[in-house]
Amino acid sequence: MFTDESMFRETANGIDYIIRRLDERYEKEFIHQCKQAGWQSVMVHGAIFGSDKASLYFQVDKRCIKAVDYIEVIKQQLIPNLVKKYKLIYQCDNASPHSTKITKAEFATWRYIHRIKVQIINQLPVRFFLNSIEMVWATMKRHMRYYKKYTFEEFITHVQEAWDSVSSLTIKKLTASMSEKNQQRQAACGG
Repeated sequence: MFTDESMFRETANGIDYIIRRLDERYEKEFIHQCKQAGWQSVMVHGAIFGSDKASLYFQVDKRCIKAVDYIEVIKQQLIPNLVKKYKLIYQCDNASPHSTKITKAEFATWRYIHRIKVQIINQLPVRFFLNSIEMVWATMKRHMRYYKKYTFEEFITHVQEAWDSVSSLTIKKLTASMSEKNQQRQAACGG
């Protein structure tokens, strides 16, 4: 099982550019009102495994994730849906919330309670070539590029639609290719 979180934003950097002549600078018709923060964003959590995926979990008021938040999301939203169906190896990258002492201690208890083997890959976050869910995030963000301005509720709906559009076949191909790449990486590192 590959799991991760990602931030989805309305625009790449949150800035709307308006091109106009210098003498039109302060004319009322050219003033562009933007949202308080300048853009909409939402933190999402997801998991993929085999050819299946967990429900997408949204954290609306989060701009970053801490270890405690990460553990709660995994415990309450992702693990219960997956443990019943599969014998899992849980993989996550070496991002700060995934590799703190408190997170590692929590993972250790999962081995006994849920019979889940936890493997933290010693790599930098967003290494999409070794973590298939990073490829899913990239696909979803490409999908989101084509939407124009919308309300926050529509924004959430578009993120969910992007997640839903990732097919079982795509997930199966990604997880199979990542297993091969991780085995090659371990062999190259002497493991």
